[in-house]
Amino acid sequence: DAGGSPDETEIAAYASGLPSSHLNDGPALVLGMTPELRWLALQRYRSVVAVDINPQAIALYRDWVDPPHRARERIVQADWMTLANVVDRPVQAVLGDGVFGNLPTLDAHQHLLRQIARVLAPGGRFVTRQALIPDGFDPAAYRAEVLLRQFRSGEIDEAEFGFGMRLVGHDPFVTPDRARQMSVEVMDLDELLATADFVTLDVAKEPGT
Repeated sequence: DAGGSPDETEIAAYASGLPSSHLNDGPALVLGMTPELRWLALQRYRSVVAVDINPQAIALYRDWVDPPHRARERIVQADWMTLANVVDRPVQAVLGDGVFGNLPTLDAHQHLLRQIARVLAPGGRFVTRQALIPDGFDPAAYRAEVLLRQFRSGEIDEAEFGFGMRLVGHDPFVTPDRARQMSVEVMDLDELLATADFVTLDVAKEPGT
């Protein structure tokens, strides 16, 4: 499920890359605000630093970690390319989800790897999930309007149509845990309307509706 948040199997794979000797050691560093990785790090390490340059992502996901554990987490708005200036002491682990997909050049990849190497303690681990794009892949073939046309003509089914979409939603009654389970990025209504290419209104059949 490279297009959404890590699922339980993938989180287990992340955990398998972290030595048992690290249990209750620390700190750990999370690249980005992925709630599942922050929660995993908090379960395994004494303290966690999460770094993201995007203030909207920080605002959206800051509270997705249970309140009792937030005291052990420090969230920093900063560029990953300056990690050595952000982290004040070596970390036992660096966790990231598809981080290299955010970088435009090979030089940027190499620079980030050097930054990670600088902040890792001896014996530390860097664990990430990365989507690989096969040769000949044409991104234009998966644009929303192309997928919609193929779906309407019967060329692809509902599952194939859905896999090409980023899901965003607004619902004041859905908990963050439930939204994560459905791989839906929750945002306020104005942001949703400005972001989404297609909007559906889904209402339960109840006397009040």
